[in-house]
Amino acid sequence: MMSGTGSSNTPDVMISYNLGSKEAALKIRDNLQQNGITCWIDVDVEADSYMAGSLQEAIAAAIENCTVFLTCYSEKYSQSKLCEKEAEYANSRKKTIISCNLEADFDPSGTLNTIIGSKLLFNFSGKYPFEKQMEKLIREIRLHLKDNDNQARML
Repeated sequence: MMSGTGSSNTPDVMISYNLGSKEAALKIRDNLQQNGITCWIDVDVEADSYMAGSLQEAIAAAIENCTVFLTCYSEKYSQSKLCEKEAEYANSRKKTIISCNLEADFDPSGTLNTIIGSKLLFNFSGKYPFEKQMEKLIREIRLHLKDNDNQARML
């Protein structure tokens, strides 16, 4: 199941987060949806709709089918091997990666820094007003969706 409108196979945004940041990730998802941006996040996958092990398959499919891969990162995100694999896979699929920093005074290191270090960054750590960061994030996502739409029409 996918949140928002549009085809369940082609979410605009796939949201990657660590369980410790679930509330913040859902708040971002809700705001994106309210602005007509379709999202895929694992909590929307109904437990009875997949067999053991296929949640990873659903995550991989969401990454493959999304236009924008949104990392909601924190220290716990950077320590999670699953989150790291998601980011690596999105990077290998050449997805547009946009990062949301959820934790003040945290800078990613290692593999995560290599993947998201030079990507677009929005600060949701409380340093700036949530609404302002959300407006900027929505604007940026819409630009990428429009570019993706234009490229698809040219094919």
